Amino acid sequence: MLNRQSFSVGFTGLCEVYNRKPSETLTLTYYEVLKTMTDDDFTRAVSTILETRRFTNLPTPAEILQAITGDASDRALLAFEKVVYARKNIGHYRTVAFDDPVIHAVIDYLGGWVAICEMAAEDWRFARKDFVEFYKAKGKVGANKGRYGLLVGYEGETKRFMAVGDKAKIRAMLETVKLIEDKKETTS
Repeated sequence: MLNRQSFSVGFTGLCEVYNRKPSETLTLTYYEVLKTMTDDDFTRAVSTILETRRFTNLPTPAEILQAITGDASDRALLAFEKVVYARKNIGHYRTVAFDDPVIHAVIDYLGGWVAICEMAAEDWRFARKDFVEFYKAKGKVGANKGRYGLLVGYEGETKRFMAVGDKAKIRAMLETVKLIEDKKETTS
């Protein structure tokens, strides 16, 4: 979570460079959008913008986020690389969890974890295009974080799984799924 002091220093600097007065409303609006960033990510984003941006107006919150996360195509390709890694190094037998619920949504769309892993090499080459396109679309509308838990492998194991990516994000996603499942059980 973005520390208000770190945000204030970086945002004031941006406002100075781009000749914009940091009003209370403007500052609060930017902070609300960016508060999920880490201090380091925010500082890197500000540095990247100051080093590369040629426009003379204050960057939008979306531009600040994009300085760290890249655009939709960048994110889709990086997500695909995680799947390639897991497919090659973990395989269809083990259960996996990625740190991005959109990856889970795309894998479900493409037939599930086992189906992805068992695709013939020729089909896999074509799956990349489908993966990237669906990832970009799903990324725009968002994946229901409470719907996507583990991608169960052939063994069917759900107590042990292989984590791919940020373990804290995976833990948070799986806790959300568990809370929703627990709520369903109590209302049934």
